[in-house]
Amino acid sequence: MNYTAVYVQDEFKPDEKWLIIPSVRYDYSDKFGSEITSRLATTYNAAKDIRVKAVIGQGYKTPTVNELYHFWEMYAANPGGSGQFFEGNPDLQPEKSLSYELAVEKDWGDKTTAHLGIFRNDVKDLISSYWTGRFTDDDPNSYPGLGRDQVMTYRNVPKATLQGVEFYGSHELGKNIFMNFGYTYLEAKDKTGGTRLTDRAKHQLTFGVSYQPQNIYAWDCSFDIVSNLNYYYHNADKSTMGNSVYSTKNFTIANIMASKHLTKDAKIYLGIDNISNHRNFGAYADGNLGRLYRVGMEYKF
Repeated sequence: MNYTAVYVQDEFKPDEKWLIIPSVRYDYSDKFGSEITSRLATTYNAAKDIRVKAVIGQGYKTPTVNELYHFWEMYAANPGGSGQFFEGNPDLQPEKSLSYELAVEKDWGDKTTAHLGIFRNDVKDLISSYWTGRFTDDDPNSYPGLGRDQVMTYRNVPKATLQGVEFYGSHELGKNIFMNFGYTYLEAKDKTGGTRLTDRAKHQLTFGVSYQPQNIYAWDCSFDIVSNLNYYYHNADKSTMGNSVYSTKNFTIANIMASKHLTKDAKIYLGIDNISNHRNFGAYADGNLGRLYRVGMEYKF
């Protein structure tokens, strides 16, 4: 697969109150052809400490190589339940979407900022994974050497809507110490089937504390917590070949990260994502497969 994209954006201010940012993107792949999308964002400074923001934009996402040609075991069966074997779907079509967002931001002095917004995203041909109803041991010749894994694949949801409300803010607690917090309410529905989209939380709470010294050669550190409430997922443990069971659950993930500059342009970092080692082997696996350690270096030139 060959893929190319070109993106052009401009920023201009008609006057002191308005900032307007139009953009256009061109995508091309030898499998799906070409597509042109656009986006318009604007900020209106209603007062020195109040900003109104609005965005309308088109989206376009081609299926990934995994989604098209996946053919391997995502995770193995264990004594507590079955595993999952993913197969790609070469007939997938690209996602297309139209999104809207309207938000208000306010500052309280130099230390506190809050953001309140509403959003909606109408998606055509949303790419989603699902269980086929088959197990690998139903056809051992096609899946040699495997245990009892659910055979998963991907499909296009003809029409889907994701909409909700988000609130987040930040506050300087003291010298070099900052706090951030947020809440998102999300409604995600398959409009064709009238059902809820899986692997998304209806409520998400975030909270974080960071130490950011002005001296870039000193260590900085951040700790954040993400709580997902009423998370809707395909329950593999309760499903059978003829009956797919969907459940909700709540879970929280905590992350920690530290970094420092060795030189003006070089920085090292280390951290741990998902400290509690939470695992949920569903579609897309909550974005995690357990605890993840990060060690690395960034160099800018």
